[in-house]
Amino acid sequence: MRKLAAASAAILFAFGPVTAVAAERIYVIRHLQKDTGADPVLSAEGAANAAKLSDLLPAEKVTAIFATPTRRAMQTGEPLAQRLGLKVTPYDPRDNAALAAAVAQTKGAVLVI
Repeated sequence: MRKLAAASAAILFAFGPVTAVAAERIYVIRHLQKDTGADPVLSAEGAANAAKLSDLLPAEKVTAIFATPTRRAMQTGEPLAQRLGLKVTPYDPRDNAALAAAVAQTKGAVLVI
């Protein structure tokens, strides 16, 4: 748990200063287990874990899901998005400021993959 908190903090600090964060909570995870190859899909284990993730986060009132446009990242968020009636919004991982701005405009909890 400490490693996850430290990794999340490091990722958030990489975005630079954000003056207003509307999101109540920001959950940051890496994509789940993947197959091999260029832009791979989730493995069977990764897909199963994505389904488990969708069982864990609904109680957290997630209102937005952002993921890099890779298939594995989008598939990580898809079960939760379907369960909550949301769409996974792709973001450019090279444009941290745009992601920070999108998160700042979101009310409720946010999942970033």
